[in-house]
Amino acid sequence: MELHIVRSVTLPITAEQAFELLRHSATLVKVAAGMVEYDNADDFPAQWEINSTVNLRPRIWGIPQGDHFVEFVLIDADQQLLVTNEYGGKIKSWHHRMELKNFADRSCLYTDRIVIDAGLFTWVVWLFAKLFYRHRHRRWLRLLDEGKL
Repeated sequence: MELHIVRSVTLPITAEQAFELLRHSATLVKVAAGMVEYDNADDFPAQWEINSTVNLRPRIWGIPQGDHFVEFVLIDADQQLLVTNEYGGKIKSWHHRMELKNFADRSCLYTDRIVIDAGLFTWVVWLFAKLFYRHRHRRWLRLLDEGKL
């Protein structure tokens, strides 16, 4: 069974600026902090690379989750689009599409589109993901406001 999430936020920067931040692993670490930490964040590449796979080894609220692999399928600066296929542990598949669209006022719309399949655990993982992406979007706004991204 697959469940979908679509969540958007307006960021006070251009899509080009947001895309550049999205490509950096440090951005994930910062926007996830407080809810998810990564055991091997020091080993992440500085920038995500197309056709690479990274094991995030997440901790949710301090609880180790084991392996969580992220394959970077598409990183397209022209389309302002980043696509990953993810899996590991109870998660059979976690397809994530990150889209950016410019507004005329030099802000942009950042949209996360996620499709999750975790078998019998899909509902639980889906509920967590809804909370996680709300948290991430709030952190994007706060960190940008504080000049920390």
